[in-house]
Amino acid sequence: MKVEIETNLSLPLGDGWGLHPPATDRLVIINATAKLVLDLLRAGVTREEIAGAFTEHFDLPLDDAASDVACDASASPSIEGDEIDCGEWRFGEQAVHIVSSVPELTRDYFARFAHEIAPPSAKAAQLRLSTAGDGYRLTLEGESRWIGDTLPELIARLNELFLGWEHPDVELLAYFHAAAVSRNARAVLLPGASGAGNSTLVGYLCGHGFSYLGDDLVALSAHDWSLRPLPTLLSLKSESWNILEGLFPERSDRPTLCRQGRDVRYVAPRARERSSCAPAIILFPSYTPEEPATLAKLTPLQTITRLLESAMDIEAPVTEAKIAEICRFILSTPAYELRYGDLAQASKMVEDALDAKV
Repeated sequence: MKVEIETNLSLPLGDGWGLHPPATDRLVIINATAKLVLDLLRAGVTREEIAGAFTEHFDLPLDDAASDVACDASASPSIEGDEIDCGEWRFGEQAVHIVSSVPELTRDYFARFAHEIAPPSAKAAQLRLSTAGDGYRLTLEGESRWIGDTLPELIARLNELFLGWEHPDVELLAYFHAAAVSRNARAVLLPGASGAGNSTLVGYLCGHGFSYLGDDLVALSAHDWSLRPLPTLLSLKSESWNILEGLFPERSDRPTLCRQGRDVRYVAPRARERSSCAPAIILFPSYTPEEPATLAKLTPLQTITRLLESAMDIEAPVTEAKIAEICRFILSTPAYELRYGDLAQASKMVEDALDAKV
């Protein structure tokens, strides 16, 4: 498959490049390797051919090379109305071929799933994302599945679709804007708004014995309260790059993307899990530099209030039975507020909470 990429203005910046895509007001910063990938794509070389060359010349596993190429390709934004072949991906057992003419998604959204890139398959479902008047349309296998007014609505429908493929035959109860990790078969759910310090803490925990589940959207199973994450990479914002540099040395090689007005890079923690048991604790982190770390137990009322503030959604249609089940989940799961400035102290407190020492 070939990716059509419009001509960008390329600006050399020492050991990197700044790209100014046409018809946009953004500057995308990439390294020399990403620049090479984009140049090859413009020359008509396929992603598979580039990944194969990287495998041969740099002694990389093919899956890692393909993931890197997909991530680098995402650094070149499309223009509104241009149809971009986003390649093939795999969620659970479902392969999907995605084509998009929605520039916001082509630029940033799929970079979070770079590790899920898949080889071409005749059985891949055909997913098309496009504009529809003043709104957006999602078409699957030639059938229009959804039309809506806003980009967040389109992203929500996409997330639900990918979650359904990733966790088939699982009835979901609720969705949290949250991260999740686990250690010794005990999971931690970390809800919170963007910028609260969740991703930095998750990155540190994953470098110190915890397995990574997700860092964006985590669903709760209605049957056993198990955590069912959207399989995204870990999003590291620029403020955390130096703090976590030793834990993710590959971070400096990843493209810098702009998400919600902030520079981010996506990395893949080494230990990852597709799902977990019910969370042992719920943790609301807050990064407070220059202050000692504190861990405070929350009441059920405080817990549900904070979950709602951090964007908890109950699976539609909302019923009295589902609300009652959410309340049982909250009453049964200890919850804490963690305020931290030192990651080592915070990690110790998380471990203590898991071990019921607080």
